[in-house]
Amino acid sequence: PHSMSLHRLQRRILKRALELLRPGGVVVYSTCSLNPVECEGVVASVIEEVGGVGSGGGGDSGSGDGAAIEIVPLHENLTKKCRPMRGVSTWKVPHPQYGKNENYAMYDAFDDVPTEHQG
Repeated sequence: PHSMSLHRLQRRILKRALELLRPGGVVVYSTCSLNPVECEGVVASVIEEVGGVGSGGGGDSGSGDGAAIEIVPLHENLTKKCRPMRGVSTWKVPHPQYGKNENYAMYDAFDDVPTEHQG
């Protein structure tokens, strides 16, 4: 449904932030949605597209292993008043017509989503 179009928009926002990022810079990505298609799905798909996550220590991203992105813990100043939580690692994607005409189909994997509805 609407979450698929927001997924595409959020991907464009995150990808553009990474394009504008200077070496050693930081992008803080946050959404106001509880829908993993708009949150974890965005992060996971962009990380995969740009070359994966590094382990820390050098290179363009500071990862030292040639990966494009390094994920680091939030600074304690950002976590004093709100406790970060781990995101989900699996979720189902609703059919674009979910809830209409008795359609309650869900996809188990992004590859199962019809190409015209993928971000």
